[in-house]
Amino acid sequence: MSKYMIDHGKYVIHRTRFVTDQCEHKQIVIEDQQFLVSAAEYEGLIALGYNLCIHCH
Repeated sequence: MSKYMIDHGKYVIHRTRFVTDQCEHKQIVIEDQQFLVSAAEYEGLIALGYNLCIHCH
């Protein structure tokens, strides 16, 4: 199971375990969506300026 759901369109990282309707995850365009397990990739996205979702982090 993925640990993180990435919204590349809005540059937001969600934690899949805690995602709620407030995260508006159902509105993420499929082409902009990615699932990660790797902590290294997660850290790389943070370094690129991605934000953590305030509802699920």
